[in-house]
Amino acid sequence: MDMEWIVATLGGLVRGGRTLDEACRHLAKIAPEDQVRAAREEFERRALRLKTLDVPRTMYGDKTRAGWYHGATEDDRYWPALRRRLEARGWRPDSLASLDAASTKVVALLEAPQTDTFDVRGLVLGYVQSGKTANYSAVIAKAADAGYRLFIVLSGMHNALRRQTQRRLAAELADENPDSWHLLTTSDSDFETPASKAAAFLTGRHDQKILCVVKKNAAPLRKLHEWLLGAGPVLATCPVLVIDDEADQASINTSRGDTRTAVNRQLLAILGALPKVAYVGYTATPFANLFVDPTVPEDLYPRDFIVDLPQPDRYFGPERIFGRESFDSDDEATFEGLDMLRDVPDEEVPLLRPVNSRDAVTFQPYLTPSLEDALDYFWMATAARGARGQRGEHSSMLVHTTLSAAVHDRFAPLIDERRRERYAALTRGDAALSEKLAAQWEKESHRVRVEGCDPVPFETLWPHLAEVVADTRVVVENSRSLQRLTYEEEGTTQIVVGGNILSRGLTLEGLVVSYFVRTSSAYDTLLQMGRWFGFRPGYEDLPRVWMTGELQDFYFDLATVEREIRLDVERYEQEDVTPLQFAVRVRLHPVLNITARAKMQSVIDRDLSYRAKSPQMLKYYHRDEAWLRHNLEAATALLRRLEGESVAHKAQENGMRHVLLDVGVEQIMTFLEEFRFHPDETDMLPGPIKDYIRDQNRRGRLFRWNVVVAGVTSRGDGKILKDFVPGMDVALVNRSRYERSTGPDTANIGFLVNNLDRIADLEVSPEARVATLNDVLALREASPYVDHGVLMLYVIDKDSRYEPRKREGRNHKPRTDLAAVADMAGVSILFPDFESDDVRDGVVGYVSVDLSRVPPSLEELEYEEETVP
Repeated sequence: MDMEWIVATLGGLVRGGRTLDEACRHLAKIAPEDQVRAAREEFERRALRLKTLDVPRTMYGDKTRAGWYHGATEDDRYWPALRRRLEARGWRPDSLASLDAASTKVVALLEAPQTDTFDVRGLVLGYVQSGKTANYSAVIAKAADAGYRLFIVLSGMHNALRRQTQRRLAAELADENPDSWHLLTTSDSDFETPASKAAAFLTGRHDQKILCVVKKNAAPLRKLHEWLLGAGPVLATCPVLVIDDEADQASINTSRGDTRTAVNRQLLAILGALPKVAYVGYTATPFANLFVDPTVPEDLYPRDFIVDLPQPDRYFGPERIFGRESFDSDDEATFEGLDMLRDVPDEEVPLLRPVNSRDAVTFQPYLTPSLEDALDYFWMATAARGARGQRGEHSSMLVHTTLSAAVHDRFAPLIDERRRERYAALTRGDAALSEKLAAQWEKESHRVRVEGCDPVPFETLWPHLAEVVADTRVVVENSRSLQRLTYEEEGTTQIVVGGNILSRGLTLEGLVVSYFVRTSSAYDTLLQMGRWFGFRPGYEDLPRVWMTGELQDFYFDLATVEREIRLDVERYEQEDVTPLQFAVRVRLHPVLNITARAKMQSVIDRDLSYRAKSPQMLKYYHRDEAWLRHNLEAATALLRRLEGESVAHKAQENGMRHVLLDVGVEQIMTFLEEFRFHPDETDMLPGPIKDYIRDQNRRGRLFRWNVVVAGVTSRGDGKILKDFVPGMDVALVNRSRYERSTGPDTANIGFLVNNLDRIADLEVSPEARVATLNDVLALREASPYVDHGVLMLYVIDKDSRYEPRKREGRNHKPRTDLAAVADMAGVSILFPDFESDDVRDGVVGYVSVDLSRVPPSLEELEYEEETVP
């Protein structure tokens, strides 16, 4: 073998994080021992001359990496071709600009292809059904323009997804420049060892690009590895980009001890054989990737970068459909969720899926009332699309109730029989059916309003309805089905009954209705099952999702978890740190697991932190008079105690809002002991809050507090509660509740706090900007109360009425009057933005990988520490 190639490969392995001994042992598997020994001596000689191993690892601030690529140029070939293709497909200029910027950011975080050796690990965090493929297609095009030559795309575990990805990349890249691309795989064939050796491909003209799309299966990956090893020294001059689609699936090692799972072992072997390689994982559910052991440098922990793709405009993601908890920069419209969810009653579930896998063999499903409603709505919504001129577009419905293929096979005939019955009734002009459908459509068609999508009257869609029902195909899509889902014909209407094969990457074109009662106990599985996420051009008002109330709550919580992860990822760029300096935290859930336990072998517990947070009480037992009165008494007891201490008291808003200054922490702790919080609150957890306050007290801070009794109504004509405590009148606030709550006796009000209440204790200009919590914290930073906590108390009118706002229309989750049996005491707390607040004795609320065991980076060590006598 060529000595220069062996030395370069050795350097790449060391720079990738291996020790010199580990790198030599790895090389000895593919090169003669005497050559490895000689290469080590040469490497040591060069390193001693350089004194340090100067390998840049800074993610955003390092000019030798992040500064090497600044975007496409006029001379480029592949990205301009892809851009023209996307323009021809109707991409809007703003969407193209976003794709251009996001893909440039990813390429800039790779290594310059001219670098002698490199070994990059990165992760790109997208959204489910959001265009991740478009991003990595653009990344491949730009990397090809920049000088990368070999592109390996790992595309899921199923043939259907690999074929779909192969066809798309071939069309977007190779078909646009057929003389420049050589494809090692086709839509019909996974990787098979080519007749020509790898060296013959890799020593071709510099402008020749090589692409293979490989299923994540050990057999084709092993063939690819063996073929690459045959290239020998030629690999030293070939920059390689490995794109791992659905990177949290199969790629991650789930074996314990020294063994590795087959796909992970083969993938690491491929990466280890490439002296110049950048590995970039793509996923919308990054939990497993964030938990890879960071102390094993050859593994897949994204040590160099994690990038959060921008959420595309008009994308239907978890928070838009299900809502989530509010965060610093939100207003209510961004987190409430749209009125697209419909309930599957709990009593119907046993009729839709077997209780356990043993019962699947004999289980007979039924068309329940909610499923019948979903079917009727799907046909009407598809007919409405036809009335809008979209009859030539695909329209799909998903029915996902169980993993069992046997149950799928029994469900499909039931649905098809229903289709035939509906068609017969429509063709004979069944008046009762027409009246029933008209009533359902009238109820549904105005519940979600989207600009550019005017409601379609029933009489307008009616002429299209019989044809839609007649043209509907009922398809079973699972591992054993023969007649598969296809969109090769124009304008298909399909009802797809399936299982896991529909939960990863495979796109349901024109998805309008999802009927989903399948359960899962893990974040990532539930999110990946959400085929209803994505884009709905021209019919954004029509999608509906039928599922149980429990699942709706789970997805609400998952949208909150996902947003928190993205806020952590934003810190990498904002604070110029790498994933080896700061680990993304993932919130725990009382019922759901984050991912499979085998993918969480390297996590540690992380305590809750309330630094710069303002949790608020959103859930109330609104029908429990004793509970409500107890909390009002706890609030008044606190205020009476403060009155007895003669703390400074300022009255505002004509005496309806009150501020009490410099209250001792012991009074706050007493109140938190006496007040009763709803057990389903996720933010207002009294135990962790008290532990956090105690920990801050041990650090010598958070001893002083200000208390705000917030009572300003938005209308100015609300009720006045006279002498809430002697001498203190309070205006009751109006807060409606969501129609569907977490239980029959629980009201969820969605939001409580006005940002003006968070600065009520400050002397600030009336024009001060307080649109977000960050604005509030900035004002407090410049105030005398920078280190004070703020306790805010509210009295909510039991007769609060729901009053729709103009901006809200009828889009958001349905609200209704509060209908409480007594006035309700609400609580929120604002914590200061202390520099460091790691809780020593807090309650576990998050997990992350442990970065304390990661050794100092190699570039900081004198090479003499690595030499062997």
